[in-house]
Amino acid sequence: LELGVSARVEFVGLLDDHELCELYARAACAVFPSLREGFGIPALEARLASVPVAVSTSSALREVAGLDAP
Repeated sequence: LELGVSARVEFVGLLDDHELCELYARAACAVFPSLREGFGIPALEARLASVPVAVSTSSALREVAGLDAP
């Protein structure tokens, strides 16, 4: 909110599976700025829904986002 993006960004809490699918269907992209991430399941879900992702340089997120692919 301090960055002035609240009109263009939707901050959501816990979603059920149906709500998550609807959200990804409307998404222009999904952003995951996590500095510590165990595996990156939300980023993987976004990719599986064909949503472009922007991730931090956390190793788990980079791999899930396909940035460390051979």
